[in-house]
Amino acid sequence: MNLRRKTLTALALVLIFILGFLLRADLYKRSSIGPLAPYRNGTGFTPFTNINAFHYYFAKMVADGKPIPKLCREIQYPEGFESFKKESLLMEEFVGHSCRILARPCDFQDFARYFVIVFGLIPIVIVYALARRLTGDNSAAVLASFFYAVTPAAVNRTFGLGFLKEAFALPFIFSNILFIFLAEGEEDRQKKHIYHALSAVSLFIALASWHFTQFYLALIFLFIALKAILYEKDGALVEYLYLMGASFAAGIFVPYLRAISFIVSAPMLFGMSVLPLFFIKKYITKRSFRLLIFVALAAIVIYGFSNLSRHFGIYYHVYSLGIDSLRFLGVKPFDPTLLSIDSRMLWDVAHSAPDRAEAITYFVPALLLALPLILRNAMRKEFFLVYLVIVFGALYLF
Repeated sequence: MNLRRKTLTALALVLIFILGFLLRADLYKRSSIGPLAPYRNGTGFTPFTNINAFHYYFAKMVADGKPIPKLCREIQYPEGFESFKKESLLMEEFVGHSCRILARPCDFQDFARYFVIVFGLIPIVIVYALARRLTGDNSAAVLASFFYAVTPAAVNRTFGLGFLKEAFALPFIFSNILFIFLAEGEEDRQKKHIYHALSAVSLFIALASWHFTQFYLALIFLFIALKAILYEKDGALVEYLYLMGASFAAGIFVPYLRAISFIVSAPMLFGMSVLPLFFIKKYITKRSFRLLIFVALAAIVIYGFSNLSRHFGIYYHVYSLGIDSLRFLGVKPFDPTLLSIDSRMLWDVAHSAPDRAEAITYFVPALLLALPLILRNAMRKEFFLVYLVIVFGALYLF
């Protein structure tokens, strides 16, 4: 790509970033929570509420130069809240220290909201790099970045009304996906290891910053398992060792993961069940037998050792809601007795499948535009894109 094209591409990405920022800022300005309107009577921002206020409390404590107490009674009175054992505080630490380093450029509540908007736009660059790698077409990559910047699924979670960890973790999850793609397409051995290392670092930060990254990790391990089952020589073992090493490191060094014994949690046990595949595939040539052995082994390992971790107890509501969502294909039944108690409380609009109009308006056009690329990757036997479309498409629709 010549200098002129690089300059135009950089300018296009900057303009997309500015457009995304203005779109989110305007959406926040027009939003409200009940009787509270953000700019009502010129009083300023709507205060954070619920879980957003919880995260904001710790971030402001850091911004004010106060240490986060190990046992915080202001959050949970009178017994106290074990701050580092119950929560990841990486985002709060990062935002608070960033505000201090920048000499408090504005009121901290404003800073926190602008941080969510700006950080939520970082994936624009990652999406561009990913699309450029997949298509080899610069215009298509810029268009993909634009689509991400304005699509409701990306905007609705990062326009400043909330202060959620997913906005902080998402750039690292996107980076993990990008480096997996780059590693798969790289022939140079040294560069391949660099991409694997960067993928592992991205995964470590995502695990350290957002607890739901654990479920994303299980999906990545599933992809590696399918590669090991379907292909004889795929280089998946090296990729697996890097990602498993990052996951083990997170389980050891991240306090909230260490507190729930993440190393023996269901996602990690599932990942450990992948390792024997790389050895049995030498002796078992039938892919159906490999799959049966893997499923049986994963079931035995998870059932046998999951009681060593608090993972299932802490995230039972997630599994319960997921099972009920699959049972009813993402459509909440009118009769609440058909659902578990957890699903009755948690199944709201954010956890519902999109209606037909929304799916037709947003998902179908994107899928049709991507279909030639998906087919081309499938013909090249590069199935990571196909896998992501199937898995995350199903999660979106159901």
